[in-house]
Amino acid sequence: YSFCTLLLGSEGGGGMPSSDVYGGWVTESECTCGTQCLTVDCVLYGKVAFQPKMLRALWEVFRVVVFFATVGISDILFGGLKDNTHEYIMLRARCSSCRKVTHYVAEHGLRGPTLRCGRYTTNTVTWPLDDNTQIPLSKIREIYTQMPSQYNLIWFNCSHWSELFTSKLGVI
Repeated sequence: YSFCTLLLGSEGGGGMPSSDVYGGWVTESECTCGTQCLTVDCVLYGKVAFQPKMLRALWEVFRVVVFFATVGISDILFGGLKDNTHEYIMLRARCSSCRKVTHYVAEHGLRGPTLRCGRYTTNTVTWPLDDNTQIPLSKIREIYTQMPSQYNLIWFNCSHWSELFTSKLGVI
């Protein structure tokens, strides 16, 4: 099995599929043993395409308009506006008592940062940052609560937040 197959395959998970502005989403239930037993053993960086397609198309038009309106300076100053994806951090947590696997997604959007139990299921790409870590979920929640909550499309968006979060976790 590949790393991502183990992470997103039949192990753990469950839950009901639903839709999200960024793509398909499955909410998972936490282990009933209590979160003090959960240890994150895998950290992934993920990207999910905006949904619906009309939103993606509008975003691409906006990016081009900003590029030409600023005569390309926006690319130099801000690194350009990001592609039509949302970036997030996926965490795989395993209970030390019952061995249940639960996924968490840490992300930052217009409504501020969220740490929710579940995973994106469609229009997503992930790659491992650290598949050999052992971080208690309580420590991750502590780091998460100390993260900045302001959002700015150019200065502090989902990409910046995800990079800062992984650096605070020590996996980047």
